[in-house]
Amino acid sequence: MFNINVIIEDEGKEGFSIFSPDINVTSNGSTIAEAKKNFRKALQFHLECAPEEAEKLKNSSDIFLTNISITNLREESLSHAQ
Repeated sequence: MFNINVIIEDEGKEGFSIFSPDINVTSNGSTIAEAKKNFRKALQFHLECAPEEAEKLKNSSDIFLTNISITNLREESLSHAQ
């Protein structure tokens, strides 16, 4: 059994995409549950085709993701960030 970090993004009308920063696998679905199911299938197929990739999962570290709220940004600052 592996624990794998994944990121799920809301793609609006397109549904949800899911990918892992730990290993090069992506998938999508019309719901989060469908995206997860499709991701598991894609990951299983990937590991069957490239079993050495399982070592990446064994050695991967946990990634912590959070949001940061920023207020009072001037438009000028935003234009320089691009």
